[in-house]
Amino acid sequence: MRNQVKVTLLAISMGLSSSVMANGFYVGGNVGYNKMAIDESRTYQENKTVGGLQFGYLHTIQNNFSIGGEFGVDSLGKINPGLSNDNEIDRSAMNLQVVGKYAISNANVFAKAGGTKQFGQLKNQRNEYIIEDSKIAPIAGLGVGYSVTENFELTTEYSHVFGKKYNRDNKTDKAITQDTVKIGVNYHF
Repeated sequence: MRNQVKVTLLAISMGLSSSVMANGFYVGGNVGYNKMAIDESRTYQENKTVGGLQFGYLHTIQNNFSIGGEFGVDSLGKINPGLSNDNEIDRSAMNLQVVGKYAISNANVFAKAGGTKQFGQLKNQRNEYIIEDSKIAPIAGLGVGYSVTENFELTTEYSHVFGKKYNRDNKTDKAITQDTVKIGVNYHF
């Protein structure tokens, strides 16, 4: 009888610890701070509050290690690049990334890498679109998470968009880079 109780308790404890890294889908939201700079000399810098939504799938490879994929959309804020006082650029992004996650009790560390499609829409004060543009660039990030319950997770992450070169005024190539720090929540199904 004692051995059966021990085996049952062991099975329950293993089930509880693996529930933090359970296979399956998740959805979440985040808010944070984004710093965009044009070229390495930081010719132009803009700092904005950002927000986004993501959904993904994780599959447990080993006891504490999971791998999966994530799709997200982000609103990156409006910027005024100094073209004129009445023009501003609405920025947004769609991200598709591979996610690797390692659990340590209720906490975890994760890494993401993939691609981002960044959108920019230049509008005037009358909300009329003047120019629409989009670029694809590599993105990578690191973060930590904490499972508050079996389904509810809090996260903090840093990501970097590796600048794509573009030709401004037919003069020199410039690279737009972005660094973002976000806090978020995920709900695991």
